Amino acid sequence: MTIADIIRLAMMTIGVLAEGEAPSAAQMADAISLMNMLFDAWSTEKLFVYSVTQDVFSFVGSQQTYQWGIGAPDFTTARPVYIQSASVRISPGNPQQIDIPLEIYNTDQWARLSVKNTSGVWPTRLYVDFQFPYAKLNFWPIPQGVNQVYINSWKPLAAVTGPTESFSLPPGYSDAVMYNLAVRLGMMYGKPLVPELAAYASSSKAKLKISLNKVLLMRADDGLLPPDKVFNYLTGE
Repeated sequence: MTIADIIRLAMMTIGVLAEGEAPSAAQMADAISLMNMLFDAWSTEKLFVYSVTQDVFSFVGSQQTYQWGIGAPDFTTARPVYIQSASVRISPGNPQQIDIPLEIYNTDQWARLSVKNTSGVWPTRLYVDFQFPYAKLNFWPIPQGVNQVYINSWKPLAAVTGPTESFSLPPGYSDAVMYNLAVRLGMMYGKPLVPELAAYASSSKAKLKISLNKVLLMRADDGLLPPDKVFNYLTGE
């Protein structure tokens, strides 16, 4: 299935096209723009991001802040929408590799860090400022060694480039995209929103979220537990 197939079905659903008709070049271009806007909006909802991407970057000695995004001066892959975890690999060329997990700080934690220009062989903290177009990554202490950082993140859904492009997303996306695109196209063409279409669009989106739901492990705050004590949430002990 191609992008053009999804768009044609969406237009047929709202009655803009009849069976066997094809959208004009202008209609196709407008529909692709709407589809990319749909993907952009869904990328802000973490449950629509279907995979975790691991990026590997090398530190520059004595550099604390790195910019991340397409065309950025430091890390040039797609700007993430969420950082799930990160770790520093010590002596990456050594067969006996050691990974040191990084604690990811929020804005308040980073603000409370009194001395931010402390240097160290490798960092133990990471604060991400999700600016646009480039996210800013701040490492503490400032790494002096030439080590690598492994970052697991959620990336935005890729933009559509043309009608002949294959629709290559996991199961459930084609249904959700087609019906939700039909709703947006109907608004653009002044078509009344049919209750059945609204229901299909909502349910297909909900099913997709359920299928992509990422189960998080439950844990207790370490400060609430005695030394060497593990909390079992099943028994409450």
